[in-house]
Amino acid sequence: MTSFTSKRTGPGILTLIREADAMNRSQPVITIVTILMVCGMMIAVLLTTGRTVGAEKSVVSTLDDVGTKSLTIYAEPDAGLTTKSLENIQRVEGVEWFAAFGPVQDGYSTLSPSGGPVAVRQFWGMSIPGIPEYHQRSDGQLEGYAARDAVQQMRLEAAIGGAQLTDGRVYSLMGSFIPPENLGHLGSSVLVPAPAEDHEGRHQTVSMMTVVAEDPGYIGALNDAIPAVLEVTDPQFIRVETSQQMAQLRSAVQGQLGQFGRFLVLAILGLTGLLTAVILSGLMMLRRKDFGRRRALGASRWMILTLVLCQFTELSVIGSLVGTLIGGGALWLLGDPLPDWSFFLALSILAIITSLLAALIPAMIASRRDPLRELRVP
Repeated sequence: MTSFTSKRTGPGILTLIREADAMNRSQPVITIVTILMVCGMMIAVLLTTGRTVGAEKSVVSTLDDVGTKSLTIYAEPDAGLTTKSLENIQRVEGVEWFAAFGPVQDGYSTLSPSGGPVAVRQFWGMSIPGIPEYHQRSDGQLEGYAARDAVQQMRLEAAIGGAQLTDGRVYSLMGSFIPPENLGHLGSSVLVPAPAEDHEGRHQTVSMMTVVAEDPGYIGALNDAIPAVLEVTDPQFIRVETSQQMAQLRSAVQGQLGQFGRFLVLAILGLTGLLTAVILSGLMMLRRKDFGRRRALGASRWMILTLVLCQFTELSVIGSLVGTLIGGGALWLLGDPLPDWSFFLALSILAIITSLLAALIPAMIASRRDPLRELRVP
């Protein structure tokens, strides 16, 4: 005779999730209150810490625009600095962008002789927005690109015609550009992309270089590394200007605002988490008969605990999404700078975890109720 034994197993996680969703639908008061609590938590953090993080981002961006990551090298003619040094700078770690500029020459518009002179420079290195890289024309002539101020200074409506130097050479003007913040001193210049070597194979003379670091923290190291890789005949004619003090200011501002923002997040989440735990404990008391009935029907303590946590996980996700949309929309309507998307994501995850921790104690209490005692409660 063959005997069969049956092993009773609890419901799977998908079954518990469906049951938790059904409980949320059947208990609108608990559902609405929980969603409002998490939503309010998100809105409170976004309108306080979110503003701080957005302001930090805006301030740091402003400091970066004025050149917290740049290093400028000035070379007198006797220094012997040439475009050959660009090959060495390209190999330095931590360099994001670099360019070299030739000596200044006066240039006049070929279409408006009455216009004032502008500074004309050849340049080499990485491209500048609005200026393409050097390419050799069939006639061998070089092309120039005028900054907006240079166009006005030459009394032109647009960067057309040519820029004629005092030695008779003419560069065709092909367009205009807006110098980035770290090249603001070139705002009234005409820049000419040129080959790094002349027709005889000699490297071109450089009078100024600008190097931009990948991060403001690299400025100190690049201040030592860049002059060391320059190939010059006399280093005493080299002068280096850095934005190290501005970079230190950036770090200080970012550190202070970041520390204040972290403290504010912890304070708000701690307070709202405690308030959520108190409210959920009261709501769990109202449902003690339901939990007692489930325990009497064979539900284990672990099953009750998992069921409650699944229930509040769903509500926390909904509340965090709604709170993110409302809080982010409020910041946008108020004209405040918005934090990065990573801040919204991290805050949503943190709010969900806080809500689950707040629901853990009420869930443990509900799972430990005596079923016979709870069923006697009218």
